[in-house]
Amino acid sequence: KCDWSSDVCSSDLQDLIRFVRKCQYYPLYLEIYGFIFGFMNLNWDRVEVPMIDSDSYFNENYGYCIYDKKDRPLIYALARKYRDYLELNKIINTNEVSFCLAKHENRKQYQYIFIDEGQDLTEVEDFMLLSLLAPGCEKNVLFSFDREQIVTPTFFNIGRFRSKLSLIEYSDNRKYKFGYNPLTDNFRNPSSVVKLINSFNIVRTKYVQIERNEDRVMEKTRNKLAGYVGIFDGN
Repeated sequence: KCDWSSDVCSSDLQDLIRFVRKCQYYPLYLEIYGFIFGFMNLNWDRVEVPMIDSDSYFNENYGYCIYDKKDRPLIYALARKYRDYLELNKIINTNEVSFCLAKHENRKQYQYIFIDEGQDLTEVEDFMLLSLLAPGCEKNVLFSFDREQIVTPTFFNIGRFRSKLSLIEYSDNRKYKFGYNPLTDNFRNPSSVVKLINSFNIVRTKYVQIERNEDRVMEKTRNKLAGYVGIFDGN
């Protein structure tokens, strides 16, 4: 439930209220937090702090947005209201804090950066973490992630992260090729669970546009248990 919607929407925004009520809240929040607040633009050159500019959002056609262009003005207006609500109630927007930190003059202090649980970070947060590397250490980054363990809606896309690494201007003027090593052995889950995960991945890669270019790999079980998979009604 969006508890903040009734607080920020006045009576003259009935279209917006009706739109929100007919939406599923998770993809709506994903669009606002992961994309409008968290996207760094196609070439990682965003300069706007709170949100991407409206033209970039309305005209996005690379498959990252969930909603059609006709709905985007309403979603962008809702994002503005949501940000106003956060600011009014002094609730921290991690994207905004990360964006400001990435511009701090004394930030470049670390020789190595290890980013774990990378699937739960937005592009703005990735941008901030990479900005902490000291001059000459730009290539010293280890990024670990698991798409199947996403908790925070972030529009995670490993291809986007790799594109950022390719755009970095290294102090020695060299071009580096970063390794990508998928870990396919699953020691945690029994074979029935691994089979279900692989089946979901096949469907997602086939039908979800933003995941078609992802380097998905099928997992192999190393757990001797067969296990049991059941689908339950959450209600």
